Amino acid sequence: MKKEMKFPGYFEVLTAEEIKTVHEDALKILAEVGLEVNNDKAIALLKERGCRVNNATRIVTFPADVVTEYMDLIPLQFTLYGRDPKYDFTLPDDGPIFGTASSGTNVTDPLTGKIRPSKAADIARIGHLLNEMPGISMYTCTISATDASFEYRNLERFYPALKNCLKPVRASGVDCVVEAEKILKLAYIVAGGEEEFMKRPFVAFHNCPVIAPLKMDHDSTEMLMYFVERGIPTYATIVPNAGLTSPFSLGATLVQHVAEFMAVSVLMQMVKPYTPVMFNSLPTVADLRTGAYAPGGVECGLLHMTCAQMARHYNVPSGGYIGQTNSKLPDAQAGYERALAVTGGMLAGMDMLQMGGLIEALMTFDYAQLAIDNEIALMLKRVVQGIQYDAAEVAEALAETKAVGPGGVFMETNITMKNLRTLQFIPTVADRNCRNVWESEGSKDAAERALDWVKEILAKENPNAIDEDTDQKIRDLYPDLMPGVSKLS
Repeated sequence: MKKEMKFPGYFEVLTAEEIKTVHEDALKILAEVGLEVNNDKAIALLKERGCRVNNATRIVTFPADVVTEYMDLIPLQFTLYGRDPKYDFTLPDDGPIFGTASSGTNVTDPLTGKIRPSKAADIARIGHLLNEMPGISMYTCTISATDASFEYRNLERFYPALKNCLKPVRASGVDCVVEAEKILKLAYIVAGGEEEFMKRPFVAFHNCPVIAPLKMDHDSTEMLMYFVERGIPTYATIVPNAGLTSPFSLGATLVQHVAEFMAVSVLMQMVKPYTPVMFNSLPTVADLRTGAYAPGGVECGLLHMTCAQMARHYNVPSGGYIGQTNSKLPDAQAGYERALAVTGGMLAGMDMLQMGGLIEALMTFDYAQLAIDNEIALMLKRVVQGIQYDAAEVAEALAETKAVGPGGVFMETNITMKNLRTLQFIPTVADRNCRNVWESEGSKDAAERALDWVKEILAKENPNAIDEDTDQKIRDLYPDLMPGVSKLS
């Protein structure tokens, strides 16, 4: 059953006929061009299940009937679990969900304001913050731990995130089975055993198995199959860049995107039928003046909107790295690039929007931007609620209007008292005071106020960190892990 918007309809960029044509053209790409597949296990499985393989070139073509057969196996829903079950969510029913994105290598230091390499302690702090930010529901390990050893390169991202955050945590960039098993052993300890973990697998994994255009690499494909075989939540992001790795055409880039998505989805269903799939996206358009990566471009948001339409066509949940910015600061550019894109994506029906905290084309994490993004997410959630037109309440309001009369005030009427705490969204970051109050409080802009709130949270110990006994078991297994402390000092 397809999810319906709470207010009339989704915003549609494509007509029904165009959606049909996009699908048919994507099938042509798969059947006539195919993908280069650089994983022998994947090639063998694809060949066994009806795809055609050129052994010399490693090109695999996908007959339309094979694609249709396996696309029809995809479940309607995708569930992600938190360390605390109250943060579990199922898409599309619980959407729109907002999360962080990945994977920056720099951080704007919250104390000095200077750009520096990201560290494991930053990952811990972000996890701590997300517990206090109701607008952000999922924690993708949004930055790298540049201070980690090679041996612990992924553990030092995942351990401080899981240790400090109660919400669903998604690990990205896990490039081999050895690394995956280290993370899973850690998760088993937190869950109280492998069996308990598999009842609610609160670790999800993510990668990009397709190198656009139309090429599946060995390692990411291997890891995708590894997680699917074990029933661990995983999904792939498709990342065409128009003008560089896809045609400089929005329509043709969408077609390539859909073809790559279907190829990955078919492989996942061949590995294990009825595996949940996410139509997850990061389509962009290169700035051909310089070749710059431009996820803040308005076309990126527009492509995400069309991806949401195509996801509904396939009846699968949709998500993406939408609302990113090329700005180097949480400034006006970051605000309008982000807000325009995520509003469009939400109105087009995206189920999961990954935007939180990153600036500078996903290179840098900014603490103030995360707090601002939490506010944007909460405002958009309020938009989704719409206006509940209650005839009885309107009738009561009419009676109040007659009683108050022309020139009266509604500050203390029954309806005002009833709806006082639920009707409107009250911001934490945005300032609504008159100018003299704003000036008396330091004339701070939104980024400064956001950072003040971040510092207030991080000045305290994280009450939701995993307990000391569990943490000690993890540290006994991996004695060289950094402590994962989230308090700002």
